Order: sequence, then C-alpha cells, then structure tokens
Amino acid sequence: PATLLSEAGEVLAQVDSGLLSPVLNQAIAMAYLPLAFSSVGTIVYAQVRDKKVAMQVCATPFVPHRYHRALA
Repeated sequence: PATLLSEAGEVLAQVDSGLLSPVLNQAIAMAYLPLAFSSVGTIVYAQVRDKKVAMQVCATPFVPHRYHRALA
C-alpha cells in the first residue's frame, strides 16, 4: 500500500484501499488521516514508486449515485 505524506514529508497514513476508477478515469484511494489533514480539499501526497503524487481529500461517495428511492 502507498504511504500518505504531508507537504513537509511527514508520514500521515497508509492507503487502505486504492484503484483506478473507470467512471472518473483517475486513481482513487481511501485512508484514515489524522484530523488535522481530514478536511475536504486538503492536499496530501501518496508515495507511489518513489514519486510523490498529489491527492485531494474529498467526501464520499466519489461518484454521486443516480437512483431514486421511492417513498414507502
């Protein structure tokens, strides 16, 4: 799993789950971040094959659902 880093290079967390989203056509990942870095819009960096890749914290679901629940 990839390691998540702050801009200063401090280790924040490990990616729990990550993959290439066929709908978004980009990589997505989930991780438990420290509270100080968990605000939506915060930029963190993933260490992937000796490169720092910028990632942005966003809310879930990554893709909005398109179904409608009928009222019971």
